[in-house]
Amino acid sequence: MKRHQFASLIILSTILSFILLATACGAEPTAPTPSVTPTPSVTDTDEAVDESPQTALQGEVVGALATIVAERPPVPSPTPGPVDRAVKQVATRSGLVGRTLIGLSTEDWINVGVSVVFVLISSLLVIVLLFGFLRWAVRRTTTQLDDALMATIERELSWLVVILLTHEAAIRLEFWSPAQRNTLDDIFFLLALAVITIIGFRLIAFAADTYEERLKTRTDRRRWASFLEMLKRLGYLLVSIIALNVGLGHFGVDITLPTVLFLFFIAVIVIGARAAIEDAVSGFLILVDRPFQVGDDILIKELDTWGKVLEIGIRSTRMYIYDNREIIVPNSLISANQVINYSNPDPSFRAQIEFGVASDTDIQQLRQVITKAVREVEGVMPDQPVDVLFITFGDSSLKIRVRWWIESYNGQLVITDLVNAALQRALHDAAIEIPHPIYDINMISDSHIAD
Repeated sequence: MKRHQFASLIILSTILSFILLATACGAEPTAPTPSVTPTPSVTDTDEAVDESPQTALQGEVVGALATIVAERPPVPSPTPGPVDRAVKQVATRSGLVGRTLIGLSTEDWINVGVSVVFVLISSLLVIVLLFGFLRWAVRRTTTQLDDALMATIERELSWLVVILLTHEAAIRLEFWSPAQRNTLDDIFFLLALAVITIIGFRLIAFAADTYEERLKTRTDRRRWASFLEMLKRLGYLLVSIIALNVGLGHFGVDITLPTVLFLFFIAVIVIGARAAIEDAVSGFLILVDRPFQVGDDILIKELDTWGKVLEIGIRSTRMYIYDNREIIVPNSLISANQVINYSNPDPSFRAQIEFGVASDTDIQQLRQVITKAVREVEGVMPDQPVDVLFITFGDSSLKIRVRWWIESYNGQLVITDLVNAALQRALHDAAIEIPHPIYDINMISDSHIAD
């Protein structure tokens, strides 16, 4: 067993042991209470007659609950064994018989210490022997599947062993009352059931992941990924329903097999309809929040989908993209991704480009040339500014950014093409150089290396 697993095991055993010790400190031996049946007097009879219907209903409910609790079979009391007799002899020889501390006798405290030591030592021994044998067994096989399976559930098996041993150590104590004994049994049962449920989840995930890893091509893995994920969720659901049935059965609530199957199929239907429900809720939120409307030009950034909104439905939104196609996007995907609306608050759009000019260029002359060239391009809005910004000094050029406004984002590519062509002509006519990187390559011959 690895060092961190030993540490986790010791911590878990210690925690459960301290829980056992703390619970023992809070336990008080209960003496039998004599039952006295009072003789009904005239006053009592009158009060019983005059009690309200609500009080009578509460009495019936309490009586029903008390009947259920009373009918539940108690955990049997332990039979004194050699350890108990040895503890009693030690207490007698030490002269501590009859002394109490926090409501517990000397024999009880010695038994608590024995139980705590039993949990710590037996957990380590059992787990070391158990996992030592399992590792020896899996090493003798030729496949690596059992090694991976062992690594998947090893920690949960350790927890289960510690919980079972702590349960035995706690139940053996004689000072528990029947109610306390039932409560302890319920707590350890729920802990063990939770660990077994986790083991079931891990086995289902292990089976699905192992099958996916054995698929030969990436295409097969992508094709089977959704189906395997659905099988995993159905497996998780089935294990959860079985665990719930077992847990309720422990507390006396019996669920028949048809009821379990009915709940399973209802849950399957809910899981299958989850996507539809998410789409419907997202469609409702879109209609209420109105991040876009029919006729708006939007870009779903993460999906790289750009077009005009044709219809906003309950489950999906229809869009017309500008290569003459219509697409249908689920509303849940739209809600989960960033949406850029190019029609709100108005369809006007500011476009920009960046380029470099020679380091000795006159910036004022450059601004005049670029501004005049851009304003002459058809499609550039004449009532909006044209910005020519000197951004920074490059390695061999001055970085310039040019910004202008167009009436709609739809014409960005076409108008940007026209602006680039106009700037190329204007800069050429003004003898403003657009420098290009220059590389010097030095060739060294073999004869030069020899010299």
